[in-house]
Amino acid sequence: MTEIIPNMKKHTCPTCGGQLTINEVRQMYECPFCGVSFDYEYFREDDVLDRAARALRAGEYVSARDAYDFMLQKEPHNFIALRGKILVAANAKSMREFQQPNRLRNTGFERVDPQVDAAIEQAKPEHKAYFTKLQELFQIGKEYKEAIRKIDKSRKAGRQNGKEIQRISRASREPYVEMRDPWEANETMSVHPKSVIAGAVGVFVVWCILVGFLGYAISRNPYAKDSTTTTTTIRVISYQRSNGVFIAGEGYVSFDPSLYDSYDEYMSSVEQMQQEESKKEVQAVESKRKENEEKYKKQHKDDWQMLLALVLVPGFVIALICFFMIKRISRIRELEEEIDRIKEKNDRIEEETHAYETDAASIRKKINEVYKELASLDPFPEVQNAPIRGRTQLSSRWKV
Repeated sequence: MTEIIPNMKKHTCPTCGGQLTINEVRQMYECPFCGVSFDYEYFREDDVLDRAARALRAGEYVSARDAYDFMLQKEPHNFIALRGKILVAANAKSMREFQQPNRLRNTGFERVDPQVDAAIEQAKPEHKAYFTKLQELFQIGKEYKEAIRKIDKSRKAGRQNGKEIQRISRASREPYVEMRDPWEANETMSVHPKSVIAGAVGVFVVWCILVGFLGYAISRNPYAKDSTTTTTTIRVISYQRSNGVFIAGEGYVSFDPSLYDSYDEYMSSVEQMQQEESKKEVQAVESKRKENEEKYKKQHKDDWQMLLALVLVPGFVIALICFFMIKRISRIRELEEEIDRIKEKNDRIEEETHAYETDAASIRKKINEVYKELASLDPFPEVQNAPIRGRTQLSSRWKV
């Protein structure tokens, strides 16, 4: 018994978890914290593996690790202890946990890999295939972990793109012009800048037409002489004969026929006077027309400036409106193009996500297959599957 004492110096008290010391005189383990003592038989092989299994199932991984370390000091090739060390490193209570892909991918491989490598190196030849297959299972678990990481990253990018699209969509509404809704009281509506430009240009065109009609109306001088027509003034002279005397009407004095040699001479004289009177009246009317024509021209000589102002001022305002609306349209186009780029990117992300999900499904299927192969290689399936009830019932199972 004294020959194995150097290999039995480190044990944990199952009562309080304190470090046990060896009393070589009494040949017992003693706990300096709670005073409990254990004989050496307490730590014999069957009992060690039994306590390690109970500690493992209870999640007391430190105690389980100490027991498996103690077992491997005595028997470095012990299959149960080697596998137990792997379970402890993975914080797993049973190998059945590794049948679940999500549990497998959450395994701390940085702690498990060294234990698997040590198990492959120390295991008996007939047990190496089991640990090699277990190493393959963990490798597939790493692949599954990476696939899930890619899926999560891809989905996160998709959600971020969705939020970005929503943000840009809201921003693309800002360049719209808020106007009062003519159909709904106390309501507003968003009008695209293109519609604002079209409306403004339409109003300007109508205004220019109205100004054109106005200009045409005031440009026509009502006193101007029409070159295509000739005005002739005819005075009709009425006359009558009374007591041998011809009397001319309409203001003409009567002429005594005795003063004329004949009636024709009289009529010729009357016609001459009529022509002279008509000529004077025509000259007077033409003079008045010319006076009024010149007066109208002077009064309306600056009308073209007014008409030009009526066109240029509204035109300048419309030009400013169009300038700012074009800037808004440009901004809307930029945002729409950005949305299209993000949507294209999002489509690629969705395709990648689908590919990753397909890979993950394939890996899950592979995990199930490899686990079945691993279970078929288990040299002691009864140890893994049987419930732990007591020390005496388990002792016969640890003979490996």
